[in-house]
Amino acid sequence: MSDPLVPYGQAYLTAPVVEACRRRGVFELLDLHEFRERRGLVEQLHANETSLGVALEIFESLGWIERRGDDTIRRTREADGYVELGLTSLYAIDPQHLLVEHAHADALREKIEQCFLRRPAVQSAWLEQARGAIVVPLIVALRATGPKSFPESVAGAEPRLAATLTELFIRQGWLEADAETWTSAGISVLEDQTMEAAARWRTALRSIEDLLFPTHGSMSVVLNLAESSRLPILARHAEGELSGIPFGEWFGGFANDTSMTADAFITMAASVGLFNNDIPVRYPRSVQPCLISFHDFTRRE
Repeated sequence: MSDPLVPYGQAYLTAPVVEACRRRGVFELLDLHEFRERRGLVEQLHANETSLGVALEIFESLGWIERRGDDTIRRTREADGYVELGLTSLYAIDPQHLLVEHAHADALREKIEQCFLRRPAVQSAWLEQARGAIVVPLIVALRATGPKSFPESVAGAEPRLAATLTELFIRQGWLEADAETWTSAGISVLEDQTMEAAARWRTALRSIEDLLFPTHGSMSVVLNLAESSRLPILARHAEGELSGIPFGEWFGGFANDTSMTADAFITMAASVGLFNNDIPVRYPRSVQPCLISFHDFTRRE
């Protein structure tokens, strides 16, 4: 049985990619009927070819673009209905601060209402991606409070945001109508590690536009991010393929389009002065050897 939370994790990874490409006019340069060469699109946008190629694969998997065998592409109507929500700004904020600081809480509340509680003027596939960008930090923040009743979990939240969260979670079937008790589905959401696995890419995702449309090449951007913001990097283990959220196939491809073992990756990182800041997080923890691991690197002299 598939994990119902995986789409939220996938959407969390893709939402900043969508916003970055929309800001740069990627979809406006693609026609609904005429196919155009992918390479010509890359050149016109001054994009990193590998990074934009990964983005286009994401859009193709969502059904937003169509690709032919001659590497030409066109837009589909599934890409219509986009509304600028400014979701990437949420990735610059620690999830804990989103709930308690008034400026952040007001912005988050508005985005929740736009994506979940108001009837959209136009039905859009984009909203499904937008919702992941909201749900993931919410669940990560609530998980950090520990196993508590819902009122205890949101006790420190800004009051109007707490009221909005109550309505949201009841609609999602995660909270009982009494607004006190988590449902079994809600408990499963809080216990699932999918959200935390996706949220570990927050620091890098907030700067995804620099990887897609770099000014000094994608590798220099990656190293600068690693040095300045403790970029979390994923290494693929040789013993197993990634499953669930396709981190390696999607986001990992922005920085490098090849795979390597975790040991080889750590050795390569050390050669340029990047070392684990803490014990790597293994996912899933119950599997030996694990399928993927997250490494929080800092630069040392």
